Amino acid sequence: MLAEEILSELNKSIAPGKRNNTLFAIGSQLKEAELENWDEVLYNRAIQVGLDSTEASKIIENINRYA
Repeated sequence: MLAEEILSELNKSIAPGKRNNTLFAIGSQLKEAELENWDEVLYNRAIQVGLDSTEASKIIENINRYA
């Protein structure tokens, strides 16, 4: 999937009960696509959708660990 398509998915509405899983999945795709600064992009979107900085950072840590 092209980085532009992944970013488009990232910018779609995310339901509150699905934020962490959705952001993890999309972040994994961004990392795999080798998007420059993927972690900053994902972190900023996580904050925009209402996660706190600790949750946002944990998603990025988990992507780096497991994805």
